Amino acid sequence: ELHFISDTMPLFFFYVALVYCCINSWIIWWFWRALRGSGRVRVITCLVLLFIAACFPFGYLSSSALPWAMILLRIGAIWIGVFIYVFLMVLVADGVVIIRRLFRASSQNASQKHRQRPRYWACMAVVVLTVMLGAAGWINAAYPVVREFDVAVPTQQPELQGKTLTIAALSDLHLGRTLPAARLSRAMGLIAPHQPDAVFFLGDVLDDHILLDLDAMRDAIAQVQPPL
Repeated sequence: ELHFISDTMPLFFFYVALVYCCINSWIIWWFWRALRGSGRVRVITCLVLLFIAACFPFGYLSSSALPWAMILLRIGAIWIGVFIYVFLMVLVADGVVIIRRLFRASSQNASQKHRQRPRYWACMAVVVLTVMLGAAGWINAAYPVVREFDVAVPTQQPELQGKTLTIAALSDLHLGRTLPAARLSRAMGLIAPHQPDAVFFLGDVLDDHILLDLDAMRDAIAQVQPPL
């Protein structure tokens, strides 16, 4: 099974990269159409979007800890978190435009003139919402909070009935070049007062091996001593 996963992993990453390129190409093409007739604004906007979309792949593949690579990774990480929402927004914007055209009661010439004007309202809405999503996502990642849930698990074993367990779950730490070990220390410090019986790391713990501070990670994990 491990051999099968190893053989198929390059193909999996190829499809992921293909989907990523297609979605970003659609977003750039949408801005190119929406800003038709805006001159340099159109070109600059699309070049900026192309740069942002390329930040994470180039920053990650560089395997460098230099400042330029770190900047690319941070910009790319934010874009990775919001580009799907941007794609959905441009689809909705196109849907609104199509509906408006279907119900527009005007002459063909007026309609043609309207289509040639840049759709600044749609572009500004997409840009503002994207910035808001990116900022909210970064703040949410930088300042995590503990959320508590009560889960009842039925059991037929008498010795387990009435027992309670406190389980802590962490995800999306992204340690490495993207975020330092201090993020793990902050997260473990948040759950330590709850004295969990077990701690689960649910995924996306490490982004890469570069700049991993193993001693700091070990000290962070030692803040919590779950018996299970």
